[in-house]
Amino acid sequence: MPAICGPCLEGGNKNPSVKWCTICEEQLCSGCVQHHQSLKLTRNHYLTEIRNDVSCTHASENKETVFNTPETCVYHPSVEIQFYCKKHDIMLCDACLGSHQSCHSDIVPIDLASNGTKNSQNFHSLQTEITNILQSFSTILANKQTVEKIFSNEVSSAKKKIVEIRLELVRYLEEMIDKKLLIEVESQEKNVLNQLTKDKTVAEDGRKEAAWFLEEISSILNTGSDKQAFMLLQRLKAFKNVRDQQLKEMSYNMQAYSLKIELPDRVELRSKMELLFGKVNMESTPYNVNMIQGMKISAFCATPCELIKTEKYVYSVSIMDAGQLLVVEFNLISSSKVFLFTDTGSRISEIKIPGTPTDSTAIPGGNKAVVLVDNKKLIFLEMEDTLHCKNIMKMAKGCNLINASLSKLYIAYKSEIIVMDINGHDVQYLKTLQMSGGVIQAFSVGRNDDVYYAIADRLYCMKDYGEEVFLYQTKDLIDVSGIALDAEGNVYICGKTSNNIHVLKQKDSSVQVLLREGNGLQKPSGICFDKFRNKLFVYYESSYDPIQVFNVTM
Repeated sequence: MPAICGPCLEGGNKNPSVKWCTICEEQLCSGCVQHHQSLKLTRNHYLTEIRNDVSCTHASENKETVFNTPETCVYHPSVEIQFYCKKHDIMLCDACLGSHQSCHSDIVPIDLASNGTKNSQNFHSLQTEITNILQSFSTILANKQTVEKIFSNEVSSAKKKIVEIRLELVRYLEEMIDKKLLIEVESQEKNVLNQLTKDKTVAEDGRKEAAWFLEEISSILNTGSDKQAFMLLQRLKAFKNVRDQQLKEMSYNMQAYSLKIELPDRVELRSKMELLFGKVNMESTPYNVNMIQGMKISAFCATPCELIKTEKYVYSVSIMDAGQLLVVEFNLISSSKVFLFTDTGSRISEIKIPGTPTDSTAIPGGNKAVVLVDNKKLIFLEMEDTLHCKNIMKMAKGCNLINASLSKLYIAYKSEIIVMDINGHDVQYLKTLQMSGGVIQAFSVGRNDDVYYAIADRLYCMKDYGEEVFLYQTKDLIDVSGIALDAEGNVYICGKTSNNIHVLKQKDSSVQVLLREGNGLQKPSGICFDKFRNKLFVYYESSYDPIQVFNVTM
């Protein structure tokens, strides 16, 4: 339906509107536009065009439908998108600006925000991920078809056996056998086939939708504009999140069905009436199509142990001495939280935190932890029966990383590390370690308070007495996102863009690649190591992604 002029509608007329006033939040026809611009009170109001020809089509099965990326606002369908909020990663129209007043410095015109999107790494990375989704759904679909065929054969075999044994029984028992066995088998068959059909439908829909998105990406890459590419990119993010979740649920909850029928011996059938009837057993075997496999390199071996699912965006993960997992999650809609999990993923406790989390660290030798919030506040937590806040302290500088030893807090600020009292009482700057040029990407504290840190993908070690030593750099380690140490002093370095984890051995300073993309790493945002149980935790910032847990043997 065309948009109707607000003032005219009050007077009983239904004139189509042509402009939208962002101040009055009202639609205006051409006559009311002139009146609006002539009044002193409203002449400076900003008016924007209204599109009455907006249409958005969606693909449906067995229909040749074209997907269009709409250029109008989701919340105000008649108003064109003109801005992008970098803080909330959302496209806006003029009418949306009122709800983003605090984001003034993060709002840019859509034409500026979309500049270069078509050739951006993010756009091409999503193309790769959508391709993976297509392949994953195709694999699941093929698997479901195979399971269905095998199961149908077993059902036919079971029915044949039932018919054969039925011929051995007297006529008046035939009806009882039918009810006890055949109906039970057919019931199991119906339930299983219904589930397989449902799973195949979801897989087929996901495969078709992913295939379409890839065609749309290819079309935009060939003939589309950056603006179209940017808008499609926003839809691709939503599609990826939904379908990624479906893939994880289906991949980690796959079932293989096996129908077994237990029948008595024919001789016993004639001698014991109570053994006339057999039993139908239905078994389902869970398995994972994309199971992460361990990779053994020389003396090191990492094998998958657990997958810990989280609720929102994971900002940091650290390990308490008792093996508990301290997980800081960011929630854009409501309050962010700190969770305490067991190392197998069971939730122990949780606490809300004020502001946006930046980083966190567990303090060795006890049940305490510190969370860095809004880059300038330290929240000191303690675990007794539940997690609770002991103290909040403000920092003088905006920092982005935090770590701890038994007696000190280490907080990264640009290219330097501030060393503080562990408890936060009477805070004093005990030592400032001046680093090489650049920004610290990740760091960790080792034995004797040695600090291992990365700048420009180069690994350094700062000794407690101030000596700075260069340790490692390779082209195969890109965008360092995490550093961890084990009990032997071996250094684990995580590459986010290179999708791998390197290990620098303490014994002979040799380096090995412990895990790669083929082991399940997909842009890891950080790592931590349980020194007492030799477990490596790999976590991700993106929504719905689990925390991967690997057993490491040496």
